[in-house]
Amino acid sequence: MAEEEKRSKPGEAALRNMQLLKAESSVFKVPKVPQKKRSDNKQPIVLDEDVYVEGIAKIIQRDFFRTWKS
Repeated sequence: MAEEEKRSKPGEAALRNMQLLKAESSVFKVPKVPQKKRSDNKQPIVLDEDVYVEGIAKIIQRDFFRTWKS
């Protein structure tokens, strides 16, 4: 009979582990998520097609063709 008492019941180790995890997880603190910045509800600036194309051309030349000068 003493031998039967020493044997653990099925799932007893799992229950002990779950209790341990529960105790440890109470110490863990969830980081706070920063709040999103409010936008000032500014209207977007709509560019003329020619201004947009010139700006894109400058960016492409700057990023991909640094040796060319215009």
